[in-house]
Amino acid sequence: MSNIEKATEMWKKGAIEINAVDKNGQSLKQYDSVIAHDGCEWRIGCITYSAIDENFVAHFEESWISFEDLNEVEKLNDVIAQEVLGWAKINGHWGKDGKAFHDMPIKNFDAINYAAIILDQLNEDNRDVRVKTEGGYWQVNIDDNDYIVEEKFGIAVCAAAINAVREN
Repeated sequence: MSNIEKATEMWKKGAIEINAVDKNGQSLKQYDSVIAHDGCEWRIGCITYSAIDENFVAHFEESWISFEDLNEVEKLNDVIAQEVLGWAKINGHWGKDGKAFHDMPIKNFDAINYAAIILDQLNEDNRDVRVKTEGGYWQVNIDDNDYIVEEKFGIAVCAAAINAVREN
């Protein structure tokens, strides 16, 4: 079986455990959204099988982190929930002030799809947030800092929020 055929088979398996953990000890699955610092800013990537490495990697727009170094990444959903939204893990759900949000199981939360809630929270935290689109790309400005230009709205908001909260 060629590398491409093997990769295609792995991709078809969906969100499978990959026997690796992030820097916080959370187990990683194929297709998890993750973040890593590239020396300049926090970037969002995805765990996927690489036909080149013949193993799972964290793939970013112009680079990847090899399987051996996956303990350098963090799960995007955890970072957004805890550091941006101020939530905590409570009995398998996200919650706040010791109370679980029963309609928000941890396994179902996808930060990229919650961009509006993230923007609302940044506004509540007295952050000056502006969003514009130009030529099909989203630009998110927080406290007069242009953080990200991205095609997908949710990714742009998440990346900007992480960079702002972590004062990158």
